[in-house]
Amino acid sequence: MSSTLPIDDIVAWSQKLPDWQRDALRRLACNGQLSPDDRAELLAMVKQRAGLLTPKVPALPVPFDKSHHAGAIGGSPLALLGVRNVQNVNRLASHPFHSHATKYNSQLS
Repeated sequence: MSSTLPIDDIVAWSQKLPDWQRDALRRLACNGQLSPDDRAELLAMVKQRAGLLTPKVPALPVPFDKSHHAGAIGGSPLALLGVRNVQNVNRLASHPFHSHATKYNSQLS
């Protein structure tokens, strides 16, 4: 991929996913986690895609795009809080746990 920012690569990769997965990615990017309501709505989307009946019509998926990325809307910078179980990774030592809080500019996230 010839994108200049990693987020461009993520957006390009996500376009190959089913709509419900792109919606889940958007929810995670915006909220950091999935609420019980998010899980229920995503499950309804999956069931509908599989041709199963659902009690109500699920919400239409809203696919992830660059505007959902925190760095694109002035969110806080990415913070790497730890790296665990590292094996055979170039330039990282195989120690049990590294806990260095390192902040990166959102342009790198």
